[in-house]
Amino acid sequence: MLNQVLKMDLNELRAMKMVIDQLINSKVASAVSELKVGNTVKINHKKVAGLTFTVVKINRKKIRVKQVSNGVTYNVAMSLIEKI
Repeated sequence: MLNQVLKMDLNELRAMKMVIDQLINSKVASAVSELKVGNTVKINHKKVAGLTFTVVKINRKKIRVKQVSNGVTYNVAMSLIEKI
């Protein structure tokens, strides 16, 4: 598969990037539609690995979460949130 990608010209690569971006956005939107305030989630990031959070507020692009153990709040991109 890598050989096929390396053979693509610039226009084909841009078209492929657009398709991939649309797939990512649709999967993020479907995952976020399941989230509600009060849900327990985890964040897919190395700095907060293994910690759990509670959804406080859902904004258009980011979600405000509160760490369960100590109450610290963070604004997190929707693409990093995983429902537990």
